[in-house]
Amino acid sequence: MAGKIRSKESIRCDSVVVRHIRGIAVSKRNISDEAREHHSIHAQWLEISKTIQYCANLLWREWIAWHTSRGNHIVVKKYMQEKRLWNQTPAKERKGEKPGSCSVNPWPPEFAKHVMERLITDYPSVNLRPLNLAVQKLEGDLRHKNGVKSAFPRWMQILADEIGPISFCSPLPIPLCNSRVRFFPPDKENSKSDWTMELRVDRIEREGMTAQSTCRIVTLHTKGRNRETLKKLAAGEYKRCGANLCYCDSKNEWRVQLGYQFPKAQPAARDAEKVAVLECGIHSPLVLTVNERQIPIGGKGDFIEVKRESIQREFNSRNETYRWSRDPRKSHGRERATKLLDVIRHRWERFTKDASYRLCSVVLRICDENAIGRIVFKKPSSNDQPNLRLWSAGQRGKTQAGNGWPLYFLEAALNRKSNELGMQVVSREAVAEDGLENIED
Repeated sequence: MAGKIRSKESIRCDSVVVRHIRGIAVSKRNISDEAREHHSIHAQWLEISKTIQYCANLLWREWIAWHTSRGNHIVVKKYMQEKRLWNQTPAKERKGEKPGSCSVNPWPPEFAKHVMERLITDYPSVNLRPLNLAVQKLEGDLRHKNGVKSAFPRWMQILADEIGPISFCSPLPIPLCNSRVRFFPPDKENSKSDWTMELRVDRIEREGMTAQSTCRIVTLHTKGRNRETLKKLAAGEYKRCGANLCYCDSKNEWRVQLGYQFPKAQPAARDAEKVAVLECGIHSPLVLTVNERQIPIGGKGDFIEVKRESIQREFNSRNETYRWSRDPRKSHGRERATKLLDVIRHRWERFTKDASYRLCSVVLRICDENAIGRIVFKKPSSNDQPNLRLWSAGQRGKTQAGNGWPLYFLEAALNRKSNELGMQVVSREAVAEDGLENIED
C-alpha cells in the first residue's frame, strides 16, 4: 500500500556541508597560518555548541528549582491524583465537578526573565539571538512534549517525580537567526559552483558600548537539490523556517541545517463534469474509476488480512483461556480475564481509521493529478459487504473484534482533504439528488 501524501505545508530540512571558512579549505593537513585561523574558528564554534548544551541543562535545573521552591510540585501531584481518580470512578458514582485545567503555569514570565539573566551572566560568549532561539526551542519542548505512558504532559510527570528531568550529554546545534543569515549565489559564469553564507554566532563584550559579533563567511558544498533549495530561499519562493549550525563528530565537519516550507498550494481549476467513482473492491480494498479506467487502491489488501488474523487470534485465545479455567479462577478473575478485550477492539478501530486515511490519500492524489472535480463514493450495502475485500480479508469466523469496516472513516478521510483540493465528494445516496443519474450503480 502506498504511504501518506506529505503535506506541502510541512517543514522540510536540507543539510549542507561547510567546505570553506573565509576561503580557507577545511583540511587537517593544512598547517599554514590561515589554517590555524580556521582551527581557532572550529574550536570557537565547538565551544559555543557545548555552551548551548550547558545552557539547556542549566535551564532544566533552574526550572525544577523554581517550581519546587514555590510548592508547584505539590499542586501538580494533587491535580494528577484528582484527575486520575475521576477517570477511574464509574460515571454514575462520580460526585462533584470534573477537574479542570491545572493552575500551574509551566513557563511563567518571571521565570523566563530570570533564566535569561542567568544564562547571559554565566555564558557571555554566546550571541543573544542564538541563545534566545535555543531557549524558545526548549520552552516549546517543555510545553508540548507528550508524557511517557500517560495522558499528562511530560512537565507534569517531572514535577510529580514520575520521570526524571531531560538532560543533554552531547553538543547541541547552534540556532541561526534568519535576520543574521544571508546567502550569496555564485557568479553567473560559474552558476554550478558553491554558494556562500554569512552568519554570526559569537558575542564580544565592550565596556560602556553595545556588544559586537564576528561576521563569518562560509562556503557551502552545494549539490543539485541543495542548490535548487538555496535558489528558492534566496528568491523568497520558500519560506525560511530557521537554520542550525551543527557539528558531525564522525566526519569532523560542520553542517548547516536549513529549514524551509513550501508555499501553500492553491486549489487548481477543476471541471465539475469530470467525475471519478470510488467503490469497495472484491480483490482489492478500493477501486477507483477515472477516465473509464479502473485503478485498484491498496494492492490485494494483504496488510488487512495480517492485522485481522492477528487481532482475532489474540481475542479467541483470551476467550479460550477464560472459558476452560477452573471455577475458583473463573469467579475471581472475571474482570481480569475480560479487561483487555476492549483494548483489542480499540486496536482494530485505530487500525481501520489509519488505513482509511492512507487509502484515501492515494485516491485524492490520483484525482488531483487527473483534475477531477467530483468524487462519487459508492457505499456498499450490507448484503454485498461480506464479499468485499475490506470485510473478507483474513476473516476466520465471527468474533467480537476485527469484524467489519467503518465506512464513516472513509467518508471523513475523503472530506478532510477534498475541500482544500477543490473537489466535491458525493456519497451513493446523494447521487440522484445532485443530478448524477447517468452514473450507473
